[in-house]
Amino acid sequence: MSLFWPVQKVAPLIEVRVSQSALRHNFELFQSLVGDRYVFPVLKANAYGHGIVEVAKVMSELAVRMMCVDSYFEAIHLRNAGIHSELLIIGYTPMVTIISNKLREVAFTLTSLDAIDELAKTLEEYTPALPIQIHVKIDTGMNRQGILLTEL
Repeated sequence: MSLFWPVQKVAPLIEVRVSQSALRHNFELFQSLVGDRYVFPVLKANAYGHGIVEVAKVMSELAVRMMCVDSYFEAIHLRNAGIHSELLIIGYTPMVTIISNKLREVAFTLTSLDAIDELAKTLEEYTPALPIQIHVKIDTGMNRQGILLTEL
């Protein structure tokens, strides 16, 4: 007597389909609502499970100025896939990674005065591989991340 059930082919319970035309439409709609300001698509976590490279390719066709990713790993993944748009890494990045970065057109997010201080001290000791682009996250009221306006 077998302890295992026979293996059967079963269709997945969940299927995700992403419409390229819907992505384009949504991006263009947001862009029209904000005027001359820029819209930066957030592709973190594999574009929320929809395929980071596939979504980035659609956004690249629209000539977006910058795309946001969560990690340096995701930035490398997009560069290896031929995506050349500017990238903003919005997740935590170790200081050693920021200093040794060799990817062009990548900005790193700092979310605290301590992180800014750490970067300043690190730059006193080490010369970065490339000029460092920094995005300073300001807490505008959600009290989750960022530097409070009163701390500035």
